Amino acid sequence: MILARISKAIREQNWFAVVLEFVIVVSGVFLAFQVSTWSNEADRRAYVRDVLGRLHGELSSLAEVRARLLEPRADRLARLLEARPVIMEAGGPDTLSDADCFSIAVSHYGIGNSPDAFPSLDELVSSGAVEAIRSEALRHRAMQLYSKRTAVRTRSAVDAGRVVNLPQEYPDAVRATLFADPEDEEDGYSRGAACDLAVMRSDTSFQAALIENTEILWTHVDFTYGFLDDAIEALRVAIEAELDLPRSSAPEDETAP
Repeated sequence: MILARISKAIREQNWFAVVLEFVIVVSGVFLAFQVSTWSNEADRRAYVRDVLGRLHGELSSLAEVRARLLEPRADRLARLLEARPVIMEAGGPDTLSDADCFSIAVSHYGIGNSPDAFPSLDELVSSGAVEAIRSEALRHRAMQLYSKRTAVRTRSAVDAGRVVNLPQEYPDAVRATLFADPEDEEDGYSRGAACDLAVMRSDTSFQAALIENTEILWTHVDFTYGFLDDAIEALRVAIEAELDLPRSSAPEDETAP
């Protein structure tokens, strides 16, 4: 119909009608394109909000898990720092408490990566949808957590390969034990440890390994957990501001000595 009118206008040399019909055609195409663009953009924004909502739930759940896992590690670090000067004869009492001895025996335990799976963050980055986030601060927080997680994973893998199983390498200094425990729900026994302080003080190789384990655990608490936990909390707060969600309470901070 439009082409027929344009052809007729050209034959009649009605240039005003030709221009008018041409403008109508172009305007129609442009409007249709804009409507499609607006629709796609609206769909994309809705998709991003959905992913951000899921990501907020993942961050909140994982923050609670990480806080529970951090607590015993921070306690173990505190006990290692308490035992270290006793063993090195740099001060303190002449005996090790049972709790300090056990912390030495398990100083290698749990070193490595911490729970850090955020499927929705991976989805945002891999799909390119992170670029559709309007808030520059929120985009920055999302990419910051993504890059920090990579750094933490790399460092954690290195530390896991460096840590020493002290009861295995120095059985004369520290020995793993079992004791009857009626409250144990598995086999009625719990783990313990026996330490020979005199051997520990005379074995400089053991002391070096203990110092190394202590430093690795300190890094684990401060970097693998603390460094990444800060990024998790910062992104969670940014998402709450973007989606207008009520401010959630952060897990209690576990500060390393």
